[in-house]
Amino acid sequence: MSMLEELAKSFEEFAYSCNSGLKIWRLVSACDHIATFIGHFGSDFTSVQREFRSKENEKATGKWYNSRDLVRVKRSIAMLRVIFEQILKNREDSLTGPVNVAYDNILAPYHSYIANRFAHLFTMVEDLPTMEKLLEQLGETWDSAVYQMRRYVQASKYVTDHIENLFNSYGLAAVLQFEE
Repeated sequence: MSMLEELAKSFEEFAYSCNSGLKIWRLVSACDHIATFIGHFGSDFTSVQREFRSKENEKATGKWYNSRDLVRVKRSIAMLRVIFEQILKNREDSLTGPVNVAYDNILAPYHSYIANRFAHLFTMVEDLPTMEKLLEQLGETWDSAVYQMRRYVQASKYVTDHIENLFNSYGLAAVLQFEE
């Protein structure tokens, strides 16, 4: 099974299990695939991958009680979804546009002006692979990647909506708006 297929499958399984309550171990398992996937965006994303893995490890060892961490995880899931949506929509070889659009839509509203400028400079670095190179690293064809990205987009939307509904049901909607 390819990495992209494992990512899509893990989020589908998590999405299907959401109706019976939020199972942290399933979320950790699904997010492990995001952390691995992030590593394919080049060395400039290593710090992002490291931070994501540290949050994932905290959840797995039961040290995770912070609602802000769940919000960060929700945003990470949504960011990858928007990257995939942009790739599917534009079908360009450059990942710079999809990464910038995802950042602008998901993270920029919660970051300072300086962080926003840095993020845009960050994606202009030559280290971001082309779509062709990413597919090669993942062992995917364009057609197989499209299918897996669509699966992830659908499942991840359900997961992020579920997390948001969870916050709303406990009267914690304001936590979703915290700034980094």
